[in-house]
Amino acid sequence: ENDQDYMDITTTKWHSGGYRMDCVDKGSHTGWQCWATCSPFPNPDFMEWNFLTFEAKVSGMFDSICKPTISLKKRWPSYSSNVLALEGEYVDGGSLSDTVWTRVVIPIASLSTAEWPNVNGVKDIYFRNCGTAYSVNPHYQIRGLLLTDDPPTISAGEVTTEPTPQPTGHPTTANPTKSPSSPPTVSPTEPYWPIWNEAGDSNTLEDPNYTCFEQKERLGITVEDNVFQDYFTIRPDPWVSGGIKFGCQRKDANWVCDRSCFPFDGSAPDWSEKLYLTFLAKVEGESPGCTPS
Repeated sequence: ENDQDYMDITTTKWHSGGYRMDCVDKGSHTGWQCWATCSPFPNPDFMEWNFLTFEAKVSGMFDSICKPTISLKKRWPSYSSNVLALEGEYVDGGSLSDTVWTRVVIPIASLSTAEWPNVNGVKDIYFRNCGTAYSVNPHYQIRGLLLTDDPPTISAGEVTTEPTPQPTGHPTTANPTKSPSSPPTVSPTEPYWPIWNEAGDSNTLEDPNYTCFEQKERLGITVEDNVFQDYFTIRPDPWVSGGIKFGCQRKDANWVCDRSCFPFDGSAPDWSEKLYLTFLAKVEGESPGCTPS
């Protein structure tokens, strides 16, 4: 039993962890063909199977709100599944242990949402954190992760209530970055606002046919689906700069926003609520007196 490989995932206040089922090497250098993937069937349609199953151990300080949970994410359009607590009917005996491997069996139908009913094109399986309100977040050990129509039999514990509705924001993986030289003097209610983190953030939330890039067509702004982190490329011309749009881009006849960029509820963000803007960048070009700005 102890010889089987397993994943060891320690979540933090800010980041969940998990397993990527996406292509991890695809772009202009590959002719947009997938050259590397973490699973034998990238971006699978989970509804081709009836169950997701694995064995798990988990440790942490849990309460009625902070529990070990799981969710899925789709790259494009950017959908999230229901968030399921790993307890009750999904877990052999009703709860996970920090010392004993316990079988988990999840019906795929429990993960589906009205927005994402067929659970197709799955990019990531997330074992989730509990957020910034908790100093101790879940530590997961996971093994034997598979999709099946013939799951092991479990003795279900007490049946839980309906799945938690999908989150308004999706979990993110940690990106390498330097800490500010001086810590913030104000403690924001959220540690950061994700603006553009992956290719799926390039278009409006409501309609993927509309871009969130400024001057995308004129400047030929491109997005690279990169193994470490997605990135976009902007090549300004002598007359026009390029960049990112924020907030509502169009309202319907009732003045309700129906095209918005980034998760700011259709409104432009108040940047004074944060102390820093940060990102990773590379730049090229030579022109006397011209600096990247």
